[in-house]
Amino acid sequence: MREIKVVGRTFKIRSLTYGETKELRKQGYGAAELKRETADAAMDAYFRLVFTQEEIGRIETYDHLDAVELFKGIMAETYGSRDEEKNLSASGNGSQTPSE
Repeated sequence: MREIKVVGRTFKIRSLTYGETKELRKQGYGAAELKRETADAAMDAYFRLVFTQEEIGRIETYDHLDAVELFKGIMAETYGSRDEEKNLSASGNGSQTPSE
């Protein structure tokens, strides 16, 4: 779980479940299928899974870029982010030190 601060409020962002991501793909909102024409509908679908109705109502009043920041947080929490992937790369020559 990660927290993102937007417009002075902290939002808790959880990862979507495997079942939720499958359902979003069926609706055409999978990470690989995101398109500009359906971006708002995709964000709404993801928000409904992660946030309360009260939070969604608040987000509706925010600037679009603030809402996008929350959406990117959901994506990063669910699928990882490039920065996080870089941190997961192996260091050294890949061999393990034998235990004694």
